[in-house]
Amino acid sequence: MITRRSHPPACKNGFTVFETIMVISIVSILALYAYPLLTAPSQFPLDAAANVVESDIRLTQIGAMTKGARRTVIFAGGSGEYVYNNDSDAASGLTRDLKEIGGSITIGSDLIITFNSRGEPIGQRAMIVIIKTRGKERRVIVEPYTGITKTE
Repeated sequence: MITRRSHPPACKNGFTVFETIMVISIVSILALYAYPLLTAPSQFPLDAAANVVESDIRLTQIGAMTKGARRTVIFAGGSGEYVYNNDSDAASGLTRDLKEIGGSITIGSDLIITFNSRGEPIGQRAMIVIIKTRGKERRVIVEPYTGITKTE
């Protein structure tokens, strides 16, 4: 007579291979999207500084149109400070220090942007404000004739 061997019962408490692969896949996808957010926090102060500069340029442009007079933004290269929404002298404007946003933010070079009473920048070329920190930079560009600003 042939006797059958009995196999020990399979363990019912573990994970199947399919469940393990699915968990690894989901964790991998989440890590793929989370990694750039966790590794690039130094970019945020630079973007914030560029947005502040762009807003101050627009405020100066609107001030020129509202007052019906020229308004100027004066950038000092090598520092994080500039004066905006001022008349002909720097004493009447507002001062901004970008180092309050991020400690090592600087402006690339000296630049003066003047808007006439219609909000048009005075000059025939685009004016570019370069904002730098830790080897990275953002550019705020003021288009000629229209004064439209954009950040790159």
